[in-house]
Amino acid sequence: MNKLPKLAGKKAGGNVGRSMLAASMSVAAIAASVTGAYFTDSDAVGSNTIATGNVSLSTNPATNVVSMSNMAPGDVQYGSVTVTNDGSLQLRYALKSVTTEDLLAAQLDLTVWDEVAEGADADSTCSTTVPGTVLYAAAALGATTTGVQIFGNPATGGQSGDRVLAANTSEVLCLKVALPTDTGNTFESKTTTATFTFDSEQTVNNA
Repeated sequence: MNKLPKLAGKKAGGNVGRSMLAASMSVAAIAASVTGAYFTDSDAVGSNTIATGNVSLSTNPATNVVSMSNMAPGDVQYGSVTVTNDGSLQLRYALKSVTTEDLLAAQLDLTVWDEVAEGADADSTCSTTVPGTVLYAAAALGATTTGVQIFGNPATGGQSGDRVLAANTSEVLCLKVALPTDTGNTFESKTTTATFTFDSEQTVNNA
């Protein structure tokens, strides 16, 4: 009587066992993948544009607002400057004068006023008649080192005397420079040049 080889039987049984194990693992993997599946969605909200504003101040004329040569005691010179807010933000500004020479600069009297203060004469053209309200009253034209603060203060935040201009608006400042009649020989043949500096800053969020 012939007997089946035991080795063959063991091999066949092993293959069956391995097949069942592989099938069980496949089912488990499928079950795991099914368990982790959820409905999802994602939506994007675009075009969130943010743009900054700007502070921009200009003057007209940009140079030579008031000049005079061969000046004698008692002489007076007038000038005007249009200050414009070219930016998109409201601004405040201050004005300072620095000169190249101290002696004559201290002797010259500068007066500055807003042309609107001329009342009935207000027409964007400065009058030679100084109004009752001025921004700087017959004081020194300037100084070489520290300069003279005509009005306002360049420090951050609102300061006494600062001028406020809304976006895209302008105002006219009138200037008068006079050499007093009591000016003596000490001031002969002197020359000084003044530089007017307009310091501006935003007003929003900057009290």
